[in-house]
Amino acid sequence: MEQNEEVSAAIARLKIAIPYILIALETAKKEGTAGIAVTSKKPDGTGRLVVQLSQGSEFISDVAIACGISLEPTEKQKQDAAALEFLDKHNLRKI
Repeated sequence: MEQNEEVSAAIARLKIAIPYILIALETAKKEGTAGIAVTSKKPDGTGRLVVQLSQGSEFISDVAIACGISLEPTEKQKQDAAALEFLDKHNLRKI
């Protein structure tokens, strides 16, 4: 795959993911401090927090702006996120 194609494909994936990340960060802010974390998980289920970005919202916003992605999710994206939150709350989503 050529570099321009790789960049275009990456931006297309980010356009799908970033609105949901922004919604999740806003939801987390309602409960307290929102951040983005990198964790490790071993096969036995144990793990650890490797690093946490305390300015996660700003980081994701910067990525969105750099990729030309709207910082305001659409109504459909908000509805989809609410549906996923409901499924997760009731442990109904299959992973």
